[in-house]
Amino acid sequence: MKNQTKMSAEKVEIKQKPKLQNIKLEKLRPFEEHPYKILDDESMEELKTSIAEKGLLNRIIVRPLEDTPDEYEIISGHSRVHAAELLSLKEVPAVIHFIDRDEATKNPSFQRRIFFYLKSPKSHCLFGFRDFFILI
Repeated sequence: MKNQTKMSAEKVEIKQKPKLQNIKLEKLRPFEEHPYKILDDESMEELKTSIAEKGLLNRIIVRPLEDTPDEYEIISGHSRVHAAELLSLKEVPAVIHFIDRDEATKNPSFQRRIFFYLKSPKSHCLFGFRDFFILI
């Protein structure tokens, strides 16, 4: 007997590949669950200086908003966007991922920040553990 593979049209999901594009700052919205505040401190000044001298070396990561597909939610790169705003840039280079909100929260950068937060001394007080690890 031959092996036959059946494919249902309901199971086939075609996803768009990520797209590289410069996006105007006015079209960007912050990710609501972003775990850190962006501060105008010494590191922000260093980032501004670096961007002014060398340009934005790393693209930000965004996803199109469901209700307004010509606007984007920032998944990663909030500090770079803020520095670009302070420098009065009009647009930033981005990678557009066509993902939903659930997939956006699985962003490795987002997960890494949660991991470091839980490894901080503050988390030891919150959880009462000497060592707390998350296995992803």
